[in-house]
Amino acid sequence: MKISKLIFLFMLAVATVGCNKDDDNGPEPYVLSNANLAGSYKTTLLKGHIEQTFNINGSDVLSVTDIVGDTFQLTTVFSADGTYTTSGQYRTVTTVTTANNPPEITTEIIVVDDTGTYVLNTTTKKITITVDGDSDTFDVDLFNETKLNLFQESSDPIGGVPTTATFNINFERK
Repeated sequence: MKISKLIFLFMLAVATVGCNKDDDNGPEPYVLSNANLAGSYKTTLLKGHIEQTFNINGSDVLSVTDIVGDTFQLTTVFSADGTYTTSGQYRTVTTVTTANNPPEITTEIIVVDDTGTYVLNTTTKKITITVDGDSDTFDVDLFNETKLNLFQESSDPIGGVPTTATFNINFERK
């Protein structure tokens, strides 16, 4: 009788340890890497917000530009070897508001056919994208099996004009 009790307690202990181990591990996080990034993505969001302060006759004048993309027919393919291609088209609606003037709104169809490279920094969760010798670095805000969301913030002057800008680009795996 004592042996059957010991066997029962042993099985109970094994079952308890097995359950605890399963609960502690949970699913492995989807790690940001070239291999996991590799694939075909469609663009789902493109937004930009730019503020520039111009000095006109000794007075500062704020100009705000908002860019919103839509009607995406755009595909980006990231390869594990650090290269990418983007092709297709999308529309942008750009709204420029300066001082007390009415906003100026323009729409444009953008056709894209780019090939370039990318470098991931998995420690800081950043991606640097280079096309035609120009590089831009983005924070990877979200990365999982189905989504890639990029964010960029800048305070670099443009043409000597103080400028702050933010950009969001979201992708969904095809």
